[in-house]
Amino acid sequence: MINNNKINILLLLFIFISLVSSNNNNIIIKNEYNITVGTIVGNGTFLNDTSNTIELLCINYNTSILPSSPSFTQPQLLLYTSSIQHPSNITAVIINNSSFCANVSQTGTYYPAFIMPNWYSPCPIGNFINTNNNNICIGCDLGSFSNITNSMNCTLCTPGYYNPYSSQTTCLPCTSGSYSTQSGQTSCITCMVGQAQIESGQTSCTECTPGTFSPNHGFMQCLPCMNGTFSTTNGSSTCTQCTAGSIQSNTGQPNCTFCPRGKYQSNPGGTICMNCFPGTATNTTNSTSCAACSTGKFSDNSGAYTCNQCTIGTYASNLQQSICNQCSPGSYNNISGSTSCTLCPVGTYNNNSLEFSSCYPCNIGTYSNSTLGASICNQCNPGYYSNTTQSIECYACPIGFYNSNNASTTCIQCVNGTFNDNIGSTTCYNHHYHYYYNSDSNGLWTTNYIIMVVFLCFAGVIIAVVLIICILNNCFLNKNEKYTSV
Repeated sequence: MINNNKINILLLLFIFISLVSSNNNNIIIKNEYNITVGTIVGNGTFLNDTSNTIELLCINYNTSILPSSPSFTQPQLLLYTSSIQHPSNITAVIINNSSFCANVSQTGTYYPAFIMPNWYSPCPIGNFINTNNNNICIGCDLGSFSNITNSMNCTLCTPGYYNPYSSQTTCLPCTSGSYSTQSGQTSCITCMVGQAQIESGQTSCTECTPGTFSPNHGFMQCLPCMNGTFSTTNGSSTCTQCTAGSIQSNTGQPNCTFCPRGKYQSNPGGTICMNCFPGTATNTTNSTSCAACSTGKFSDNSGAYTCNQCTIGTYASNLQQSICNQCSPGSYNNISGSTSCTLCPVGTYNNNSLEFSSCYPCNIGTYSNSTLGASICNQCNPGYYSNTTQSIECYACPIGFYNSNNASTTCIQCVNGTFNDNIGSTTCYNHHYHYYYNSDSNGLWTTNYIIMVVFLCFAGVIIAVVLIICILNNCFLNKNEKYTSV
């Protein structure tokens, strides 16, 4: 029985060799024993025959290295087409518990390795197979990465990315405020002052535009210039204060604005222009101050760009007046922009009810003679008159004339049968009585003639009485004669 089996095996082997020889396929069947994990078990040239006969590569393995997990019962045979290419997995055909054969259907040189899923440790991501160092799996260098297993090389980080560590599976994007311009960088460059970059993974920074700035390295975005400041160029690292006389009320501006006429800013870095105070003005832009109005001028509003001349009848004697003073009663001026007023001359006047552009002559019946600067004219008293304007005095009514009213412009002649014998009379008298007006007696009338007559009459009565008494007593006889008769 045994001999028959041997004969059969030899017969099959002979038939197989004959077939191979007849097809000129040079099929090599290679068997290895007690294979360890990952070991290259051999190599050979395998050719398909013209009849598509399946060629088998059979490998024996040690059952003691089978995985303990029941989920891995199908061993694999990895065939490397070259030492630097990824293997192609070929499902093995299990012959028995200690061997399997794999289909080989492509012409080429193969480097088979017998593995099982739990046993095989591929070159992990972040590493590569170094063919220059016995195919050792080593970590990717700084500035590179690998994101597939069994990689034969690592990929350099692209511009905008970097890798500061080895054995990495990806590159890091340059953070905001930094950039990289070349491949394989291990770090990024921070943006310079005057630049910024808000995005990550960028290859350059952006210059700050006018009105913005970045004062330090690595800024994510440019800052707007504060109000009161500006920047005019790209790439500014700082902003400039507005000069005195100009302002900027907004942020992020490329220039400042001159203060208009009537406004000023005395300090640099101003945000608003201030109105000129009343009594001051400026007629130019970009003013740092306002000028005081000169004498004879005024400005009554804030924000004035010119001072106005005082009108006729008013004046400004001081600098920086917000209003002009009105001429006081008894004075005037007739020139605009006056610094003072002139007193009215004698015979003229001016009061609050009139314009102060001139003085007015006293009307007839009035006069002004006291001092300069009269605000009213005096009325002529009774017994006096003025018949011309601008009089400095009133004239007394002559003898034989009178007037009894104030502010008289003429005197009235006494009618027949009346008279007066004093100038400035306020009345005329008949021939029996001479009346006069005593201003100290509250207007009471007295008469000299009545007093004289009464006095004379009284004196005559006394004389008559004395004469009668004497006659009765012989006062006029000689004393001797008186005794003789006795």
